[in-house]
Amino acid sequence: MASSEPRKPTPEELKILRDNRCDHCGGVHARACPRVKRLAFHPNGAVAEVEFWRAGSWPEDQVVWLDEEDNDDETEGVTGG
Repeated sequence: MASSEPRKPTPEELKILRDNRCDHCGGVHARACPRVKRLAFHPNGAVAEVEFWRAGSWPEDQVVWLDEEDNDDETEGVTGG
């Protein structure tokens, strides 16, 4: 019988996730950051301001949070929203 628990990412997959964290929320997601409500830019194109949606008002299940703690097991510390 198959387990209902999701499998842990491999060390290679975990590195890819860590390398692709969102600059705004620090999580990993497939599309534009669901936490960002509004972005304002400097004339040079750099981000000047980020406004976030209030807690509970954005789809938290669309972001994967990577635990920053140093774990002996490199595949620990991945949590869903």
